[in-house]
Amino acid sequence: MTTGENFWDRVATKTNLGRVGQKMLEATLGYLNPSDLILDVGCGDGTLTDSIAKNVSSIEAIDISTKMIEIAKSHTSQKNIHFKKSTLEDAGYKSHQFDAVLAFNVLHFIEHKQDLSQRIFDLIKPGGYFISCTACAGDHFSLLRIALLILMKCRLIPRLSFLKTSELQRCLANVGFEIIKTENLSDLPDHFIVVQKPQTNPAAVAQQSLCKSLHCF
Repeated sequence: MTTGENFWDRVATKTNLGRVGQKMLEATLGYLNPSDLILDVGCGDGTLTDSIAKNVSSIEAIDISTKMIEIAKSHTSQKNIHFKKSTLEDAGYKSHQFDAVLAFNVLHFIEHKQDLSQRIFDLIKPGGYFISCTACAGDHFSLLRIALLILMKCRLIPRLSFLKTSELQRCLANVGFEIIKTENLSDLPDHFIVVQKPQTNPAAVAQQSLCKSLHCF
């Protein structure tokens, strides 16, 4: 297992939704429909996944931690959630499969964010949403940031990046997403962002325009 897997297996426990979690839930549900098929990346103990499942058709929920998935499976009462220990790369999902992809408290642990963003973009149907909440600790220097650096140096927590909000938004825009909403959910750097995949792929539009200019039609 990787260091990240070991860490999350070690700290795995059932949690309550909490104030920030409730805010994430309320903000997320405004973009989901009862008929939606959802992918929850890094679902953890499934607390938020379980609440969202009551409002959609079905959820595919993945996490790298075996213990987290075991906890999620044992505590859910929803029949429309499929929990699986997997990564996004290994899960075998198809292009344009999901109405929305969720990733809460995940992106700051990902090294290759551009590649992940591209993969997520590919999985979402045209017009669908990517909804995330990310610790953008790079926006300001703080005692929390110092503490995290010390914990990482001592290898007590997985490596994380000190993202800036502008960097996250640029990363998502670079793969073709349109930014719909951004919001800080607490005094901590919990950056909630909703982006949408255009109804028409921007690359396809550009290619059509080029062909027209070359009299391809």
